[in-house]
This record gives sequence, C-alpha cells and structure tokens, in this order.
Amino acid sequence: MMMRINYLKRLESSIDSFRSSIFRTLNKYNADIEKLENFVDPTNQELMDSLDFEMEFEDIDDEKQEELEEQLTIGKKLKYKLKHLDTERFISALKNDREVLEKLYTKSLEITPERDAKLQKVKELISAKIEKGENNNNKKVLIFTAFSDTAKYLYDNLHNWATKKHNIHSAIITGDKKNNKSTLNYPNNRNINSFEDILINFSPISKSREEFLGFTQDQEIDLLIATDCISEGQNLQDCDYLINYDIHWNPVRIIQRFGRIDRIGSKNKSIQLVNFWPTNDLDKYINLKNRVEDRMRLVELTGSGNDTVSPEVDPKESENYDYRLKLLERLQTEVLTPDDSDDAFSLTDFSLQDFRVDLTNYLENNRADLKDAPLGLHAIVPPLSSNLSRVDKNIFNTKLESVIQPGVIFCLKHKEITDKAKKTLDKINPISPYYLIYVLESGDIRFNFTNVKQILEIYNLLCKDETIAYEKLCEVFNQEVEKSDILSNYTDLVRACCRSIMDKTEKKNASQLTNRRDALLLDNTNKANKIDDFELITWLIIKEDSNETSN
Repeated sequence: MMMRINYLKRLESSIDSFRSSIFRTLNKYNADIEKLENFVDPTNQELMDSLDFEMEFEDIDDEKQEELEEQLTIGKKLKYKLKHLDTERFISALKNDREVLEKLYTKSLEITPERDAKLQKVKELISAKIEKGENNNNKKVLIFTAFSDTAKYLYDNLHNWATKKHNIHSAIITGDKKNNKSTLNYPNNRNINSFEDILINFSPISKSREEFLGFTQDQEIDLLIATDCISEGQNLQDCDYLINYDIHWNPVRIIQRFGRIDRIGSKNKSIQLVNFWPTNDLDKYINLKNRVEDRMRLVELTGSGNDTVSPEVDPKESENYDYRLKLLERLQTEVLTPDDSDDAFSLTDFSLQDFRVDLTNYLENNRADLKDAPLGLHAIVPPLSSNLSRVDKNIFNTKLESVIQPGVIFCLKHKEITDKAKKTLDKINPISPYYLIYVLESGDIRFNFTNVKQILEIYNLLCKDETIAYEKLCEVFNQEVEKSDILSNYTDLVRACCRSIMDKTEKKNASQLTNRRDALLLDNTNKANKIDDFELITWLIIKEDSNETSN
C-alpha cells in the first residue's frame, strides 16, 4: 500500500519521476531475485550448510564477514536472513510484482515529452506570462517541485525551448550540487553552475549582484527550476511568477515557496502563483494519507498483539494533521500569506525561519555585548520617503514608501503569565511572551503583534547592514527631548500598543474557543490592559527630519 502511494505521488509530480521510481524498483527486484535464486542453488548448499548464521564469525575476517552477510540477508534498513524466509514463495511473489512493474514501465515509455500534457501546459503558461509583459516586461519564472527527478526532467525539456522561443537563460537547483547547472556563460567561458551564482543571476537586484566582482551585469537567468532546497532563506523577489509543479503534502512548504518572491523589497506591482493540483477532488487526495495511516496502525496491531483496536494518537500530531488539511483546502481557492492572522490557525509560526537563522548567527557573534546590554535601547531611522534614507531605492516597490510612515516599532515583554494563559498565548502570538507592534505617530496601529513577519521585514529593510547612526535625526530627537515633553508622547504610544494587544488577544482567543477543542479562556488577570504589565525591551523610532518636513 505504501509503495502504491509513493508511486502515485511520483506520478503526480511527473511521468519521468514515476518512470524513474519504477526503473529503480525493477533493478532492486532483479537483484533480490538473483540473490534468492543463488541461495537455493544446490551448488551453493555446502557453503550455506557450513555457516552457522546464529553465531559470531569468530574465524572470519571483517571483510569476508560483510560479504557473507550481504549474500545471506535481504533488505536495507531492516535485514532478514534468507534462511528464515520461504524462499520459493518469495521468489514467485517478486516475479509476479516484477511482471506488473515491467508493464507499467513499458506503458510509461509511451508518454514522451511531446505527449506530456502537463509539460506542454507549463510551456503555455511561461509563454503567456512572457508575452503579456507585465511588471516592466519581467520574464522571470520560478518552478518548484518536490523531486529532483522532476526538476531534471523539466530542465532537460525546457532550457533549449526557452532559449529558442523566448531568448532567455534557464537554470536548475537541487539538493545535489552535481545537478546544478545553467545556460548562462560569462565572457571568460565560466559556467554559472554553483548554488549561489545561479541565485544571484536569477535575482540580481535583491541579491545586489552589482557588488560582486567578476559577475556580468548585462545577462541574467529568467527561468529557474528548483526543489525545496531553496524554499527557505532566499530573497528572490525580482521574480513575479511562481509555479508549483507538484503539491507538497506539507502545505507550509507551498507557502514557504511563495515566500521567496512575496517579500518586502519587490518592485513588481503584482505577483502570481500557479498550482498544479493532482485531482479536482481534494478529498480523494487527502484520503490517501488516511489510508496509509490506517494500514500502518493495522501492521502495528498485528505485530505487537496489542488489544487496542486503534493505537493512541498524539493529540498534537492529530491537531497538526487537521491543520494541514484545512490549509490544503484553502490553498485551492486562496493565496495564503504567512500572516493570515485573523484565522483560527495561524501560519506565522512557520514563516519566521529566515529571521531565526539570522538571529541565531547574530547571537553567536555578539553574545557578550547582548548579555551586558540594558533594556530600553532605542535607535532612530528615517522612513523610506526621506532624503536621509540610505536604503537603495532599487530594492523595494515604491508603494512601501506610503506604508512605512513615521512612528515606532516597540518590542515589549509581558512580565507575568500564568501557565494556563501561556498555553493559549503561545498559539496566538508566535514570539510570546514578546510583542512586536508598529504604531504610527498618530497612535494608529500600522501592524499589530499578529503581523510579526511584516514588522520584521520592515525592520530588516530599514536597519540591516546599517552600522552608522543617523546623526542628524539623533540631534533632532535630543533637541526635542530637551525642549518639550516628547517622551510622554512615546509613553502614550506604548499605552496604545497595550490596548491593541488586549483587543487583539481577546479577539484571537474568542476565535480559538470556537475553532479549537483545546483552547482555553483567558482570565482577566492575564489581559494586557495596563502599561505596567509590560517591560520595554527595545524601540525603533521611524522619524522625519523636521526641516525636511517643513520643506
């Protein structure tokens, strides 16, 4: 049953992936049949009889021992001694399976790339996207697949076509660096085949290609085919069109894939996601996993002799399973972002990996300084629209200038949380007991703590790689502190954040109560309704120069 499910998943991905699996299985069957037939061969019987396999090989060296074990066992992770098997029946069963697999393999050979409707559809999509010329004639297309076999199949059948049809360069990236290649060659005949070189040439603006010596500036890669080895931690927002050639069982992977191009810093007015679903009836697709798990429980029951009809399921695993089903169902009709935070289940927990990696690296390099740093540290940066801003205007969409307005990003910490409340708050706030909130100077909340990913991306855009303070803004701020009671204004902003946390927490908790069996009602002692409930960790002031504003 499990082999059948695996073949179906491979077939869903591509005919070549399915064909490769069948071919590998046939080779394994042939090797096992040959081993079993040699074992029952009368000419080898004397050797078999002389070997007491239940005892240690005291008189045999290690190399000979490994050779004998290979001859007398079958299986990889789980090895079975051939003398314990009903070899005649086993050989007969393997030959029957081999016959079925050979028929499937022969049939699969009839489906050539020219007859592969899915492959031809991808060509149509790429052509239509390029000919439409949206986003200043952006030609970039990113294709994701779960299997390296499929990635290689796509590259082999698309790169020459893409060059001739649309005059664009193509590349492939998989977990095996030996498979990475591209059609882009530099004038010195250096092939662009490494992981980083391919990504830099696919997304030259977001990857700041102009800063790298020896890189061409007049050519780039427009078609990238990749596995999930690049589904996290890469900024590829030069691209505006992503195709999921197959659907990963874990829907969070699909969202992570889209997150490569759906990022702050994109200059594209719109981006598009195309999913190839295995069937119009998603329930049939989902039920595959149910049947596999039922079969596994049956095997466990049979093997263990346990009287329990259904082995106990970890509630957390059951919850994750239901969560994934809901995501898969929604992904058919919606483009989910990692911050669909008003729903009963949040994707944010799965979207912060990029920032966690950066944070871990920073902690390792600055642990001593951070340990001695006091609470309440602050910094001042200008908004993107300011002439003082040192952010490269080429790396973000101009619409962000209207989004990132003067205000403050506060990092607050809830001082005391009961164990009961912690269980609920952890599901509401992915970085609990900390809260990130972006509040405008007017007191309006631009992004609440449920939008932690957007806030971190704004932080990243305004502050990353900045090592020199904006001295002019610091002087203006210090002068305002001396001349007026401006700090009380910031205290009012903190209070606005606390009220927002309270309101949002109540709303999210109510949603949890109506959608989750394990949700708990927060008591009044844990409502974040007073400024004293929090301590200020850091704050980032986004401020305009007063002279610049008056001009």
